Amino acid sequence: EFYHLKARVMKLEEEKQSMIESIQFMQEDLNELRVKVKSTTANLQEANKLLEKFSELERRQIKQECYNRRNNIKFFGIKDSDKESLEDTEQTLRNFLTKEMKIRQEDVDNIQFERVHRIPFPRPIIAKVSFYQDKEFIKSHTKDIRKGSKYGVADDFPREVDEIRKDLQPVLKKARSEQKTAFCNMEKLLINGILYHGPETKRFQFTVV
Repeated sequence: EFYHLKARVMKLEEEKQSMIESIQFMQEDLNELRVKVKSTTANLQEANKLLEKFSELERRQIKQECYNRRNNIKFFGIKDSDKESLEDTEQTLRNFLTKEMKIRQEDVDNIQFERVHRIPFPRPIIAKVSFYQDKEFIKSHTKDIRKGSKYGVADDFPREVDEIRKDLQPVLKKARSEQKTAFCNMEKLLINGILYHGPETKRFQFTVV
């Protein structure tokens, strides 16, 4: 009986030692895991900082591009020909301003264009005026284009801004139907003087309030 009890105690001691060694191994693994987690966390924080920096640079780039296009204006629906030169395009635009937008010939002749050209499908004309006031003057005659025509006039924005403005159009129309003062300032929608923050604006990563 004594020897049996002694053997049992020895076995328990062996099991105890084995458990201690297992715990030590587990502790080592845990410490190694903590180091990896700490390193990963540091890497993630660094990655987030880089991402924020990239986003900020992207915002600045888009804002700068908007500013560079400040004097640009787009015209849609004006028919062109395959052999249309830049000079032809400018004359076509001037004819459009007088015939379709009802601007006096004298005023059209006084508008200075730095460049007038077409871009790929749907072949709109993009004109850059020398003076911003001329752009606003042209836009003020948009109301004179006959309703139901194929023609359109718009500001020239980068693709990112155009996509945002497209998403905001239903909100803009709804606000105006409710007799509210609403307009878009680049990628921002203001309703009764308040910047709109709705579900449509969640993805506007480059919007600076």
